[in-house]
Amino acid sequence: GKSDCVIHVSKVTPWDHAANVLLAQECGASVIVGEEGQAYAPAYHGPAYLVAAPSSDIAHEIYIKTKPLLS
Repeated sequence: GKSDCVIHVSKVTPWDHAANVLLAQECGASVIVGEEGQAYAPAYHGPAYLVAAPSSDIAHEIYIKTKPLLS
């Protein structure tokens, strides 16, 4: 495709993100959120840095490389 990842920098809310995260995960993507890069959970609500990528290794690499640029 035209993009290998999705980065969302803002407040994470289940009504805005849960369905999209589920779709990405069903397609085999890894979705991480937060400062520690933990797996997304619909119960999480608050400021976050969300990354969806083909694998958790790629998601963490993207997080590490782009977080300083967007902070």
